[in-house]
Amino acid sequence: FETPKTRPNSFNFDLKRIAYEDGRYERSTNLNLHAKPIDSLTVNVSRQEVDRGQSGADPGAPPLTGSIDPNAPTVSPSENTDALDLQWQATKQFAVVFGFSQKESSDSKSADSLSIGLQGDPVKNVKLTAKFDEVHNDGVNTKDAADFAFSNSKPFRIGSIRDLTISAHYTSLNDQGKLQNESMTGKATWKIWKSEFLLDYTGLTDQNGVNTASRIYSFTTDPNPKKQFHGELFYKVRTMVDGSEQQIRRYRADWKLDRFTHFVYTFGTLPEDDKSTVLAQTKADVSLKHSVRPNLSLEAYYRLYNDDATKKLTRSLGFGVEGKLDRTTRVGAAYSLDTLGDPTSYDHSNHCHFLLDRQLDADHFVTLSTDVRSHDSKDLTDDIRANVDFRFVF
Repeated sequence: FETPKTRPNSFNFDLKRIAYEDGRYERSTNLNLHAKPIDSLTVNVSRQEVDRGQSGADPGAPPLTGSIDPNAPTVSPSENTDALDLQWQATKQFAVVFGFSQKESSDSKSADSLSIGLQGDPVKNVKLTAKFDEVHNDGVNTKDAADFAFSNSKPFRIGSIRDLTISAHYTSLNDQGKLQNESMTGKATWKIWKSEFLLDYTGLTDQNGVNTASRIYSFTTDPNPKKQFHGELFYKVRTMVDGSEQQIRRYRADWKLDRFTHFVYTFGTLPEDDKSTVLAQTKADVSLKHSVRPNLSLEAYYRLYNDDATKKLTRSLGFGVEGKLDRTTRVGAAYSLDTLGDPTSYDHSNHCHFLLDRQLDADHFVTLSTDVRSHDSKDLTDDIRANVDFRFVF
């Protein structure tokens, strides 16, 4: 029997008696209570009793209607299960749930489970979800899983700190008395006077206890092109599977010293490819450019490229001039002292470069360039190379 489900408090009771022709029997009782002592609290209590056996072994069992089969399947164990579920709606946006169950079996394979959860906005603009589940089988194993997440749904402002967003996530799984996996992530972004900041962390632990992690620190100045100075700092530290640490760096400074002079500095180490593989490379580029007049500029530069994997090194220190003869013709000349190294050789060279670029019409362009190199290595000969490039729009 049961009370109407439309009521806030209800009670259900179910009783079953089953007798099989092979002599087995099963008697089950199910009891369920649903109650709301207050509007914000919901309680569910249940108990299930299942009694199984052979008719000849239990005087109170139903009588046999046929002969007992000596090859009948083994009787399943009897068991009792108690369960309690609670849900507390602390606010309209935030709820707490709790669940517990305990199972007792005649074959001594008892078990119990526990579940706790939080979900919603405990305070305005803050989202929180948390769940913990544990299943314990007596004398066999305990398995538990945890999942926690936190974030703000709308950016915060604290004094001069604007657009502050924070998020964090944690998960773990333990089984057979051993950690199977664990992950932690966290991220924070904010602005101060239009400069942007970033902190980011990711950590993973696998079932063998191997830890990998990634930590990012980033800063970018106001991107307004009218500003005299622009800067960027990106620093990332990766803890690899073997325990070593890789420092991934990317620095850039762009400074207009005055109306006619422009300084640019770029430096980077250990870049990552599209598969997040760290490349053993170092790059640097420093240039100082000065406009003598609107159609004529001078530039001094230093460039470096080093690849530890291939053992290749290139360096260039030079200066150049570039300008326009008219609206459609651009010319340039540059000189640099270059260094080229690889596993088998090391060479210094004088490098001269000449360029003529002309726009023939709205859709056609032609470029003439010449490179002259002289080498100090006995294994290399001086060389002159000329290139003609023709481009057109289609």
